[in-house]
Amino acid sequence: MNQLKSIRQLLIRSAALWPLLACSGLRAQEGQEAAEATPTTGFMMFFWNKDDLLGTIIIWVLFLMSLMCIGYTLHLVLKYRRKNLLPTFTLDKVRQFLDEKEYRSAIDLADMDPSFMGRLLSSALNEASNGFSAMERAVEETADAETTRILRPIEYLNVVGNIAPMMGLFGTVYGMIVAFSRLVAAGG
Repeated sequence: MNQLKSIRQLLIRSAALWPLLACSGLRAQEGQEAAEATPTTGFMMFFWNKDDLLGTIIIWVLFLMSLMCIGYTLHLVLKYRRKNLLPTFTLDKVRQFLDEKEYRSAIDLADMDPSFMGRLLSSALNEASNGFSAMERAVEETADAETTRILRPIEYLNVVGNIAPMMGLFGTVYGMIVAFSRLVAAGG
């Protein structure tokens, strides 16, 4: 929980620095005419261009999608940590119940645990009356189903990872079209 809180604070602090970075690239000039005659330079030039609305939209969509992917990746990393998937408490408690021959308590504890380990233990213990091979089969089937369930959210990152290069290429081609049209307009 403390790690999640510190990551949130880090993201908030880094978000607060963006306006400072954006303003640091601007040149300090006197007079309204000089400010209108000189194009925006530095960091801000990449994120806002009042002459090219489509290019600005492309940049902002790519930037926001990148931030969303980073946030989603952090969410998945925190959600699927080893401590969450394989809690030692559940395994130790089930072992203790089995050593004390309290099989019903072990099965109930495994059934109540929503973690990966809890579901594997639950499937194995519920098949204990059918023999060891049935327990093995139940664990294999449950492990396959749970692994698929865990990997399902990663597919969103896969989709974005496949689309992002195409969007970047579109932005590059659009930028080249704008650059060449400005060269032609300048008589170049």
